[in-house]
Amino acid sequence: MRKVKTTEDMQRSNSSSDRLTTKSDMENYWDRVHWELPSEEHLKGKHPLTNVAFWKDIQETVNPHRTADRNADLEASWPQYVELLSWGK
Repeated sequence: MRKVKTTEDMQRSNSSSDRLTTKSDMENYWDRVHWELPSEEHLKGKHPLTNVAFWKDIQETVNPHRTADRNADLEASWPQYVELLSWGK
């Protein structure tokens, strides 16, 4: 099911040829396997409650027995991290 754009969304589009609908939250969730690794800035950000950097959370969630190393391949860990978020830690 598609989500109809709001008036504000349509005004921001600056194009009369844009579609009137956009992906629903459900469609975005189903497409999660295609989500891209966040920017370096977001990866360095810390969670407000745990104070753990996002990159470190990714590594610890995917492989909790491995020492978190910033130089580890986050790109390879990202799809598994997103999948694990679907089921909880």
